[in-house]
Amino acid sequence: MRLSSSSPDRKGEPFFGKQFDDVFADRLREADEFYKSVTPPSVSADEANVMRQAIAGMLWSKQFFFFDGDNWLDEHHSNPSTPAITTPGTRSGTTC
Repeated sequence: MRLSSSSPDRKGEPFFGKQFDDVFADRLREADEFYKSVTPPSVSADEANVMRQAIAGMLWSKQFFFFDGDNWLDEHHSNPSTPAITTPGTRSGTTC
């Protein structure tokens, strides 16, 4: 559905013109290429359509995903930019 302030009696003229239709066709082609690249060739056309809808839903719901890498590294004691915590009573930087 396209929304427009124009009257629908334009006798076959596109509401937004050829440029809109060209851009829309390009985006549709790009989407088709993307989904084809992530769909295994062994699935049927119906399965590919279900997979496309599922992936589209996941992408739509994850338009913003914040991942705090430093926080994750700190929680897992793996952050190379955070100094190592030593146990009280031990001397850091010494070797036996």
